Amino acid sequence: MEIYIPINKILERIVEKWESISGIIDSVVFSRPLILLQVIIGVISVALITGIIYLILNSDIIKLKLSKIRTFLFQAHLEDKEFIISWKKIIKMARSNNSKKHREAIILADDLANDVLADIAILGKDLEEKLENAGDRNISNIPELISASQKAKELSDDEGILIGRKEAIEILVIYEKLLREIGIF
Repeated sequence: MEIYIPINKILERIVEKWESISGIIDSVVFSRPLILLQVIIGVISVALITGIIYLILNSDIIKLKLSKIRTFLFQAHLEDKEFIISWKKIIKMARSNNSKKHREAIILADDLANDVLADIAILGKDLEEKLENAGDRNISNIPELISASQKAKELSDDEGILIGRKEAIEILVIYEKLLREIGIF
């Protein structure tokens, strides 16, 4: 015994159910109090989403990730010849027998390191603050760099301080390590 249900009846029932469901949806969606409620919920949703986006963009974690992306995208800029030319001038000053040139070489090396860190989006007002904000970058000699930067500040503040060639080269080696780790050369 086979049960036979005509397809026309099945289709008629589906259409009836759909019409009854769509009638309920239309009456709910387009009633005045619900439209007002939907508008209020929409405005609140937009405000919350905007707030969340604002908080995410101002988060230090996101800033760090964005700076890493910028560093990756602008890596070719770091290999700019200006940095290398400046470094060669600094080395030439350090090799001289003039104590004033040694002072100037250290001060210029500190300025160069500060500029390089600014170029890779490490934020801070001076080299020491930038090094503190460097986070998980591949800078292995941060304490030495802070010490070298403090020495450079002393030299720039007091012109009477003389520095020998050996000490100047020792300090410049610290800056050179930073430049190598960042990828300048």
